[in-house]
Amino acid sequence: MIIKFSVENYRSIKNKQTLSLEQDTSIKDTDSPVINLENYGLPNLLRAAAIYGANASGKTSILRAISDMRNFVLTSFKELKRGQAFSLPFLLDDISKTQQTSFNMEFLIKEGEENVKYNYGFSLIKDHVVREFLDAYPKKLKQNWFERTYENNEYLWKFGTNFKGEKEILKEHTRSDALFLSTAVQ
Repeated sequence: MIIKFSVENYRSIKNKQTLSLEQDTSIKDTDSPVINLENYGLPNLLRAAAIYGANASGKTSILRAISDMRNFVLTSFKELKRGQAFSLPFLLDDISKTQQTSFNMEFLIKEGEENVKYNYGFSLIKDHVVREFLDAYPKKLKQNWFERTYENNEYLWKFGTNFKGEKEILKEHTRSDALFLSTAVQ
């Protein structure tokens, strides 16, 4: 279940835009169709949301960004050809053309009786991943599972103690143009 989705420097979107499904706490409408998560210490979530605005204001780009994020997670390990460009920055600004495109999603996964919040995101530039991370919040406590950052032509890796698996093998098999999460699943 999506809590929030953010995208920056993508197609017609220059500045960071966020689609939030959190209920506005200033509205005290008890008949509101929300998913009640207060017992889990999480905000109530809306069952539906509407995106509206003027023509060419970026509505379709938000939906396309969610789809592209999903597709990149599912396919970056196996379907991209080495060196294939995949970043789609805002092109109407000379600086934005050279900057990274960023995607971030907060979401819930039901694990037993508990709804666990996750925060996953990545940033791309031309043909490589600049940053990727995954945080989990079981019992509302932040756990960093992994983070990779591209600095000085190499990746710096951090793994949290809760990340289980063959870290070194996965690092070696993660290409610069693929997501670590996509590689780990394969």
